[in-house]
Order: sequence, then C-alpha cells, then structure tokens
Amino acid sequence: MPHDIADVLLDAWAQWRARRAIGGAGFPVAAAFTRLAPGARSGSVALGDAQAAALDDAIASLRTEDASAWLVLHCHYLGDPDVPARDRRPMPMRATAHRADCALSTAYLHLRRGKRVVRERVLAIRKNR
Repeated sequence: MPHDIADVLLDAWAQWRARRAIGGAGFPVAAAFTRLAPGARSGSVALGDAQAAALDDAIASLRTEDASAWLVLHCHYLGDPDVPARDRRPMPMRATAHRADCALSTAYLHLRRGKRVVRERVLAIRKNR
C-alpha cells in the first residue's frame, strides 16, 4: 500500500507509462472511476494525461541530475530500461539494486532521493497552476 504522495503518484505514473508502451494513449477513459471499482488498489489515483506527462518530464530530467536515482525509480516502478517497453515488468528492490550495481541499502537511498525530487516537482507544478 502506498505510504505517501510520491508512492501514489509514481504508481499512477507507472500505470500511465505501461499503457502508453503497449500502444494506448495513457489512461483509458474510465480511469477516473477506477478508485470506485470493487477491488481497486487502496490509495490508487488516476492522473490525467497532462499531469502524467508533467511527472514523466520531471522524472526524465532526474536522469541527468541523478542517474542512480532515476535508474532505481525506473527499474522499481517500470522495469529495466534496457528491456523493450512492452516486455518490462517492475522489479523488486533486490533486483533493482542488482541492476543498479549497488547494495540494497544504497538502492533504498536512491529511491528516497528520487521520491523527494518527485514530491518537490509536484509541489512546484501545483504552485504554478
């Protein structure tokens, strides 16, 4: 279950990216109602295409600012970036740490740093509305 806004947003972003990877245009039309569906994941949220794209841009910019944090976010939420998008699967943290060539504790530090950047960027986006 997601613990904070960054977890919720990153889960929604990952769903949006996965849908786009298989040829969809982001979220399906019914996505706004997914939170009301029986069995929907607790804490899940649907991002609009514009919101998801803004988050996608923020995460993409992280790649040049902190490549390790970007790689850990990408692997953990989407899958290995070297695998074709259609075949990617989110990776557990042990596999993410192995892929990032770091200790598990270091991978968690990168993940926290990436989430902090996501939180900061989302707040900046909200302030600029």
